[in-house]
Amino acid sequence: MAGPMEGIKVVELGVWVAGPAAGGILADWGADVIKIEPPDGDPARLFGRMIGIEDGLSPPFEMDNRSKRSVVLDLATDDGRATASELLSGADVFLTNIRPGALKRIALDFETVADRNPQLVYGLITGYGERGPDADRAAYDVAAFWARAGLAHLLTRPGETPPFQRGGMGDHTTAIAATSAIAPVAVRIGPIARATKRALGSCARITPRARLRCRRRSGRATRAASSDR
Repeated sequence: MAGPMEGIKVVELGVWVAGPAAGGILADWGADVIKIEPPDGDPARLFGRMIGIEDGLSPPFEMDNRSKRSVVLDLATDDGRATASELLSGADVFLTNIRPGALKRIALDFETVADRNPQLVYGLITGYGERGPDADRAAYDVAAFWARAGLAHLLTRPGETPPFQRGGMGDHTTAIAATSAIAPVAVRIGPIARATKRALGSCARITPRARLRCRRRSGRATRAASSDR
């Protein structure tokens, strides 16, 4: 559909909610979003079964993955990683909520991807940041957002149990924050990167190099919006 991100190509490696929900918003805004899934599929496809739907449908998954194209790649194999690299070479944005350690193991960490695609906007959503003892810890809504952020405590009356948390609250607010950081940078850089590539050839290095946490202009790094939740 037409929108402010029409003509922007996004490659999404997202699972469960936060990453896919961000990709869904970018698709709403007109981006061409290609979702990479493992051979067994995004585990969020099981949401339908979890809520008692037995006909193969999964409304929560379908909501967060609306308007996307998808491809199945086994990123544990050389062929899968080569295909992912080929997809990224023609993309404006890489969006992921995979843990940093796992991204490094499949050569999709920021340093590796940015070295190959300096024009790419790298959007990384993490639960606990990229450094520290919890950097590679899985972050789920009820623990990372509801409990560890202190919301459950703040909303619990003295002597009572915590109120029920609607699923995906933290994930969807995180997705909104991530897209708010990605979209303006992608709209600014995407057309410039493509025009420069056409003028200088495929080996051109485009600056600024951008990610959600770090923008590089003229070789100097400056802080930008954080994707950590």
